[in-house]
Amino acid sequence: MLSVLLIPAAVAAIVTFVTILIFMAIADKIRLVDEPEGRKQHRASTPMVEGIGIVAGLMSLYFTLPELFVQHWVIFASVVVLMLLGIVDDLARIHSALRIFVQICVGVAIHFEGNLAFKSVGDIWFIGDLGLGPYSLTFTCIAVVGGVNAINMMDGLDGLCGLIVGTAVAFLAGMALVAGDRDVFFISSILLAVLATFLLFNYRFPWNRRAVIPSDPSAHLNDPSVIQNDPAVILNDPPVILNEPSVILNEPSV
Repeated sequence: MLSVLLIPAAVAAIVTFVTILIFMAIADKIRLVDEPEGRKQHRASTPMVEGIGIVAGLMSLYFTLPELFVQHWVIFASVVVLMLLGIVDDLARIHSALRIFVQICVGVAIHFEGNLAFKSVGDIWFIGDLGLGPYSLTFTCIAVVGGVNAINMMDGLDGLCGLIVGTAVAFLAGMALVAGDRDVFFISSILLAVLATFLLFNYRFPWNRRAVIPSDPSAHLNDPSVIQNDPAVILNDPPVILNEPSVILNEPSV
């Protein structure tokens, strides 16, 4: 099973890598650039194109594992819809009610057409399996809407979202392998390969210095590596240093 997975995973990673490179070159022209503000703690303007690369990598399964792709086409179609929704929202700021409506529609599609209903929460009370019955659709939509928005809220620090999602997907792939669920294992493994490629651009490796900005500016003073790697920090921090003597001068009068 692992040998069958190697080529699709490699193709998905390459497609993701090439797609991200292409869209990074035109990100400014198509206005897909994330500026550091609010919860967005990037150090500099960041192209918002990695998601397009992730989806492109997943779509490569149509050519490498066509039977799997066709069997679970609803999942891949849902991913494309959510990606397009995110792009439009980045460009035009869609109202939150419309975004949630589209996400609920995706949850309904996954429940009925994708046959991926949230039917049970497991044996959480140690009294047997707790089925959801008629509430299955409600829980499925909650899972989709909650999951999508939780990931969106994490997407403000370089590498944070990718590492957390990657960890969850790795556990899912491991459980699917143990349970013998081939389809879930293949899709999860392909997603892991794509996420690993995404992190090459998003995580703060030595060749990628897009780091986070601490909420406390004086925190730079305690991190020599930050000052060494970013001369702009030295220029921005003197006001903090200049303000500190005033505190010292005021202390004797207390």
